[in-house]
Amino acid sequence: MFEVRCPGCQNPFELDERRVPRNGMTMRCPKCQTTFVVKRPETIGFAGAPPAPDGSRPVPLPMPFAPQAAGG
Repeated sequence: MFEVRCPGCQNPFELDERRVPRNGMTMRCPKCQTTFVVKRPETIGFAGAPPAPDGSRPVPLPMPFAPQAAGG
């Protein structure tokens, strides 16, 4: 499960990442009717990293921005 917030009214939603296709999906907020795209969170794991002490999954991290070329 992961949390998504409506960009219109900031209403939070809990979504099961298994229901979100790899390329994302369009969702409509039932509160304010704003339509927005939801993308599956990406988890970054490291080979050989020990599991968390509580047995939880890795925390999803936001995708980093691509570096901008200097100049221009």
